[in-house]
Amino acid sequence: MDSNIKRVFVEMVASLEPTVRFWINARQLKDQNIWQAGWKSLESINLYTLEF
Repeated sequence: MDSNIKRVFVEMVASLEPTVRFWINARQLKDQNIWQAGWKSLESINLYTLEF
């Protein structure tokens, strides 16, 4: 691996729950194939979780 490659990570923090946080490679934030715009309600997330 090239030692000259700069790796930048970003800490993501939930705006309404600051204890929910994770680090992600900044390059991944630019990848529109893995992100979807918008918000999901906790109810819709819970329903999705229950289906699986």
